[in-house]
Amino acid sequence: MQHLGNMQIDSLVLEGGSLMNWSALEQQIVDELKIYIAPKIFGGSAKFPVGGEGISLPNDAIRLKPYAFSQIGNDYLIESEVIYPCSQE
Repeated sequence: MQHLGNMQIDSLVLEGGSLMNWSALEQQIVDELKIYIAPKIFGGSAKFPVGGEGISLPNDAIRLKPYAFSQIGNDYLIESEVIYPCSQE
């Protein structure tokens, strides 16, 4: 990210799998999420959008502050600001 900043690139689109998504959130380099939801249920061993180690305590959860909702065809888009818990250091 530092290298991108040195190149005056201040934003990028990250479209990855659950582990890459978790890694980016864990490093707190995500400040906005655009979540697309299709009104379908798969169940079984369907993949989740965020994998990895996760967070065990609800108070430590990464929170979303939605600022826009829209419908695109039969799907939905939620645009949210990402709010990280305060460090206890």
